[in-house]
Amino acid sequence: MVDEALYWAETASTLEAVGLLVQTRNVAAMKLYQKMGFQRTQTAEQTVTDDDGEQVTAVEMVYPLQ
Repeated sequence: MVDEALYWAETASTLEAVGLLVQTRNVAAMKLYQKMGFQRTQTAEQTVTDDDGEQVTAVEMVYPLQ
């Protein structure tokens, strides 16, 4: 699904980048996003609420287009 979203962003949109937040405890997802070309931004870590209502740390990652 991420591949399809990136394909659309590259071919049919005027976006300059695609961004996402990923929980730092989800190491597998962070590695997958990096492998796909996403880069961690210099933005400070954020606190988000997971599905169980727990506060967890997340970071922003961006996929530059063009």
